[in-house]
Amino acid sequence: MISGPIVNDLTAIAVKRWRAATGAEPNFAGVPMDSSWWPKRETSDLEHVPAAVATTEPGLWRRKQSWHSAILAADVFRTARSVVYIENQYFAGELARQVLPDLLLRENGPEIVVVTTNTMNGRVEQISNGRNRDRLIRHLKRFDRHDRLRVFYPVRDERGKRTEIFIHSKIAIVDDHVLRIGSANLNNRSIGVDSECDVAIEANRSQASAAIAGIRYRLIAEHLGVGMDTLLGVAQRAGSLIAAIEKLNGGTRSLVPFPALCDRGQLNPGLGTRLFDPIAPYGSLKWLRGSIDFSAPV
Repeated sequence: MISGPIVNDLTAIAVKRWRAATGAEPNFAGVPMDSSWWPKRETSDLEHVPAAVATTEPGLWRRKQSWHSAILAADVFRTARSVVYIENQYFAGELARQVLPDLLLRENGPEIVVVTTNTMNGRVEQISNGRNRDRLIRHLKRFDRHDRLRVFYPVRDERGKRTEIFIHSKIAIVDDHVLRIGSANLNNRSIGVDSECDVAIEANRSQASAAIAGIRYRLIAEHLGVGMDTLLGVAQRAGSLIAAIEKLNGGTRSLVPFPALCDRGQLNPGLGTRLFDPIAPYGSLKWLRGSIDFSAPV
């Protein structure tokens, strides 16, 4: 839930997209456009913090192409100093392949913890996002000289039966400084073709930094089935989020490392998969090239 001036920006995007999709005007009759709708019992995690909105527009049917969500993600990841936490349905795209190796190669770079989906729905999705996810993990592991990369999927164990937990969130938390949340996945289609919208919140004081860190610890603690204070205490004593996860892992709720972190296999995206996970609209020059240089403005 969000309140404040940024709501006007999000509303403007929603109205524009509604008009484009339906040709009609949205009806806001009876919808309060101020903070009066905020539930009385709910407190906010962050207040009076800088926020920005980033979108993806594919540049079709006379729409201007927008890569702002990709630019935001790449720029935010590059600022990392201590920890990058990514929770995303898909982890298979060109952006992570280009940007994250530099973080892993840094002598005193950040730990990178990724929580993503294991089993995909359907054959096409398994090929374009499942197999390419494993290839991306192997690619990144080649740069992990300081053992700072972990990629997990969450499970629940009950009476000896393991059930995978489906990840649908799209969250990135960099250090205790930036929280990015929205609709963009870390696969090619989402950052180059779909119509997405993300919000980035930046800590501007110590209370905001603590709140952003608290959100990260709360999410991971839920996956581990432990209290947030327990995870925080272990992480502070160990001086490592990865060490804390590995120490607390193994209960009824746990995070399972992907086998691709330590196996051998293909490193590059599968041949022909850009048909199912395109980096840009079909027929465009960026689609024909099959990649975008995220080290330069896009």
